[in-house]
Amino acid sequence: EMKKYKIAIIGATGAVGRAMTDILNHRPFPIESVVPFASERSRGKKIKIQNHEYECETLRPGCFDGVDFAFFDVSDELSK
Repeated sequence: EMKKYKIAIIGATGAVGRAMTDILNHRPFPIESVVPFASERSRGKKIKIQNHEYECETLRPGCFDGVDFAFFDVSDELSK
């Protein structure tokens, strides 16, 4: 069986984040789960990826624990 991955999308509700979501919805990427991160005003917004809904969270210490891949679409300062 193919390994599945836990993915984080930082900036999930922005233009590039939505494009990443669209790519994941149209490619057979093996996803175990997704943690979408967004600004405080988007916290709780639901994002659908590969027929599963995930709720946006805000960044916090330890939020990347167990994440295999993290896709960033935020400012350089926030990425640091």
